[in-house]
Amino acid sequence: MSDILEHAKAHFKTRRETDMDYIDVPEWGEGDKPLRIFWRPMNLAENNQIFKYAKNGDLEAMAQTLIVRALDEDGNRLFRPVHKTELMKHVDAKIIERIVLAMGGDDDDVEEAEKN
Repeated sequence: MSDILEHAKAHFKTRRETDMDYIDVPEWGEGDKPLRIFWRPMNLAENNQIFKYAKNGDLEAMAQTLIVRALDEDGNRLFRPVHKTELMKHVDAKIIERIVLAMGGDDDDVEEAEKN
């Protein structure tokens, strides 16, 4: 059984190191250069941080998604938990929604796996 777990962990480690998607956000960039927000596949702990809000239909889940997932090109977090209130009250919701919807692309892998 431990071999299975080791293979599963190695697989996910490889995905986290190599699978990094991004979206360009022109509104948040400097001059003509858009801000590029990156993200990696999530583990269950990260999913849980977001799901706590999403299961109740709470839009705070979108701000939490940015906090948990938004990275710079080096893999450093762009936002911290202390930024949640500012994201909720002082940032354009349509832009946050656009970013979070792009980050939802991971769900395609889950849907494909469920079909098989």
